[in-house]
Amino acid sequence: VVLLLTAPDPGLLLPTILSRVQQVPMHLLTSLQIKTALEQQWEVETEEATLIAALAAGRMGWAVQAVEDDQLLVERKAQLEALAKLPMVSKVQRFEIAQRISSDSAKARSVLELWLFWWRDMVLAANKCLDLTVNVDMRNILKQQASRVGTVEAERMVRAILSTMEALDQNVNARSALEVLMLDLPAIKS
Repeated sequence: VVLLLTAPDPGLLLPTILSRVQQVPMHLLTSLQIKTALEQQWEVETEEATLIAALAAGRMGWAVQAVEDDQLLVERKAQLEALAKLPMVSKVQRFEIAQRISSDSAKARSVLELWLFWWRDMVLAANKCLDLTVNVDMRNILKQQASRVGTVEAERMVRAILSTMEALDQNVNARSALEVLMLDLPAIKS
C-alpha cells in the first residue's frame, strides 16, 4: 500500500510523520513545459498552446481542462472583461455583481482566483513588468488600468482578495464578504 500525503509545507506535519515518509517536492510547471505537452500530447496548435500555457500559471490540470472545455476560456475572458469595468461602475452595480457571484459558492471561489491573478498582473503592470503577467491576452487593458490605479492600490486589492478568500474558507456569508470586497475596489473615473 502506498499512501500519498500532500502538504503545502513540511513544517505543518509532525516530526514523527516526517521521519517516516519520503518527501517528493512538487513544483508548478513552466509555461514552456505546459506548451510542449499540449502540442505533443493533445495536438493543440502552437498559438493556442502558448496562450493556454501562459494562462495556466504552472497548473497542468487547468491547461488540460481548458483544452477539453472550450467554454472555460470564453467564460474567463468574459469574467476578466467584466472585472476590468468594475472600477468604473457605481456601488449599486458592484453590489448586484456581488449578489450574482455569491449565489454559487463554488463559482465564487473560482472567480476570486481569477481576480487574484488579475490584480497580481495589475501590480506587475504598474511596476512595468508586463512580460511577467499571466493574462497575456489582456495586457493592453492591464497597462491602461495599472497606470491609473497604481502599485499601492493594486497591492491592497491583492490583499483584500486574499482576505475574502480566507473569509469564504471560514464559512463567512459569501454575499457579505463579496460586498466588502466590492467596497474595497478602487474607483476609476471614466
